[in-house]
Amino acid sequence: MSTRTSASTPTASTSMATTSSVSESTSPHASTPTSLPTGPSTESTSSGATTSGVTSKGTSSETLMSEPTATSTRSTTTISGSSTSVNTSKSPSSGATTSLSSATTSMSGSGTSLVTPTSESTSQTSPVTPSSQSTRQTQSTSPTSFITPTSQSTSPTSGVNTPTTGSGTSISTSKATSSGVTTPMSGPSTLSDTPSSQSTSPASFVTPTSPSTNPTSGVTTPTTGSGTSVNHVYYRIWHQPSIDVYRIHVLLYQRIWHHVWIAIYRVHVPVILILLLLDRKVNNVSLYINNFFNRPILVPINLSQHCHDVQQQQQLQFQHAFKYQQLKFKHKYDSFQQQQQQQQQFVQLNNIFVSRGHFYSMRRLYQVIRGSDNAVRDITALSPGGVANAAAQDTFCANTTCLISIIYDQSGYGNHLTQAPPISNGYDGPEANGYDHLASAIGAPVLLNGQKAYGVFIPPGTGYRNIVPSGIATGDSPQGIYTVVDGTHYNDDFCFTYGNAQITPTDSGGGTMEALYFGSDGFSGSGAGSGPWPMADFGNGLYTANTSTQNPALPSITNRFFTGILKGRPGNWALRGGDATSGALTTYYNGSRPAGFDPLNKQGGIILGIGNNNINFGQGTFYEGVLTSGYPRTSIDNQVQANINAAGYKIAPLVSGPPLTVGGTISIQLTTPGFDTRYLAHAGTAQVTTEVVTAASSLTLRQQASWTVRQGLGNAGCYSFESRDIPGSYLRQTGFLLYVDANDNSKGFGEDATFCTQAGFNGKGVSIRSWEYPTRFVRHQNNLGYIASNGGVENFDAAGAFSNDTSFLVNAAWA
Repeated sequence: MSTRTSASTPTASTSMATTSSVSESTSPHASTPTSLPTGPSTESTSSGATTSGVTSKGTSSETLMSEPTATSTRSTTTISGSSTSVNTSKSPSSGATTSLSSATTSMSGSGTSLVTPTSESTSQTSPVTPSSQSTRQTQSTSPTSFITPTSQSTSPTSGVNTPTTGSGTSISTSKATSSGVTTPMSGPSTLSDTPSSQSTSPASFVTPTSPSTNPTSGVTTPTTGSGTSVNHVYYRIWHQPSIDVYRIHVLLYQRIWHHVWIAIYRVHVPVILILLLLDRKVNNVSLYINNFFNRPILVPINLSQHCHDVQQQQQLQFQHAFKYQQLKFKHKYDSFQQQQQQQQQFVQLNNIFVSRGHFYSMRRLYQVIRGSDNAVRDITALSPGGVANAAAQDTFCANTTCLISIIYDQSGYGNHLTQAPPISNGYDGPEANGYDHLASAIGAPVLLNGQKAYGVFIPPGTGYRNIVPSGIATGDSPQGIYTVVDGTHYNDDFCFTYGNAQITPTDSGGGTMEALYFGSDGFSGSGAGSGPWPMADFGNGLYTANTSTQNPALPSITNRFFTGILKGRPGNWALRGGDATSGALTTYYNGSRPAGFDPLNKQGGIILGIGNNNINFGQGTFYEGVLTSGYPRTSIDNQVQANINAAGYKIAPLVSGPPLTVGGTISIQLTTPGFDTRYLAHAGTAQVTTEVVTAASSLTLRQQASWTVRQGLGNAGCYSFESRDIPGSYLRQTGFLLYVDANDNSKGFGEDATFCTQAGFNGKGVSIRSWEYPTRFVRHQNNLGYIASNGGVENFDAAGAFSNDTSFLVNAAWA
């Protein structure tokens, strides 16, 4: 969103110093923004051999744009200079393959790898120290988790080439028959399901253009001709591809020392047809096979020699019969060395076996920065295809705070999300120089099939952005978005969004973005009830249909975990959603765009948690998301939803350390040396203070320093603290200052008054975290109570004595 003002939110956050590419590097707090490198990585959390594969479940990987039939296997393959997404499905009776051309995709997410080969280019965003601001209010926020993607392109320093695109058309649709031969299918499907770029004619290709190299990073990036490109931006908290349709069906996974073997059953007939068309015409085809790993497989194929010279082609055998014959292709390439190990590679386009290359056994999903020393660490997966290594994060962040400094793009295009910068004629963030806050690394714990991970809990003032994107849809080009969010964490303000936004440093106005919003702001559209709802943010408007009226087909969302889908193409857009834990998707709208937003003029930037003009008053929790360049089919949406259902999202505990008893009465004693005879107390509705309390103190003072533990008013997984001397009044934050106020039963008050406990930072008792602002903890300073970050813009955020000032002993109540 762009054009709407809102009351500013409390602002403060931990300042970030320069992060180093070496593991657990340290640097002093910086007073000015410093760059966050996204290149080779900081300390890895992975363990075991450095090979990457898939889960033992053997889930499939397909391109986002392809329509599956029967048991389908999909891989995204960039051939020669044309990056065209192709898929193949196998007929149960015949074994023949069917394929559908698909629109290009750009996937992003915090975790699962999708299928796009390319060199990863880094984007840097400068972290900075926060600016001072403190206003009393009642807004709230919540966390999100990451999922590891399967396929990742090379790191910026690896120098692996990325695919180039020549001119070409989309691949013809084929259908398998019972006889085992491939026959053409009928023309394109209906408007609602067919990507706008789909064609039924066979692809023709010319010699690809040369890849371009980034002079600063040395990374070779794809260049495009008139053909289509396959782009994915994908962020997840788990390494297993979240979407069957994006995955290659891996039927066999076996670890043999330094070798990783993958059997990919039935690669697409269109790929083979392309190879036939390229025979004698293209001299050196680079076939990238995105094989459910972190990096593309690069297979040099010299078709100009007719693939007959086994010596020159390293035992390449190409056997095929055109048209109604089953096509087979086998390529053995066993002399390829890359960095750490020498491995073998076999490629057979009927049954592909791959073993070679330099892969990470667990791909980096996000980076955290530690408050105690500004060290950084990349968080990866527990195992190939597995969940993020939450235990490694917990160990790294023990006895201190951690922020999420980078959310890595899993597509290989390097569209990483970092601290959002200000917009000159838009909104400044609360940090120094107008940057937004970074999210807490522990605000949104979640269980994925029983394994703990963390999402991204975004309170007001927090946001991430990429303004130097690669491969993102621009103009009125087709695009698809899906996200998984916390359906109970929202507010009625702008703008908790994820999607395509402007890249300019100024507000470019309406129509320059296409992003998915979640919340209850009915500024220019709404659904039934009071919300929240998923809505399309086109810039200067939130829409649930093609007008600003209510869309009765869109209900208020009550799901704890919710899947939202927004997709658009010239003249048409659709809004879908459903329970992320079970069940099918519902289409809330499918039709024309609102007046003034057709065509769109998307700029191709990426935002998370903020609006186009950096408006940052919204809140929400992000677990995973994909941004595609291309229009996903309805059947693909449905397979995405089925895969998300299979991830097994469940609520994880929000509290740790010494437990509190709901209904019990307590006192809260300071542990800072020299102040450890003091307790948190209050007098009426004035700001909370610390007081020396003994058994000889007056009854009034002893009651003022005593609290009853209640179930959290804003989240039942945490606690609220009711005053013993004023029943019905609770400890709450407003403007980051602590008060005791009467409960007005509003959503905002409940979130202000909800706190989660964990083991004390200094090893004593507990530290008390604000659920609403999980980067902030109850702290005393100058005998007053606050919620403070570990080194932020406010005076009470000072890093000195933070661990002692935020650790408390929980004792029996004084009265």
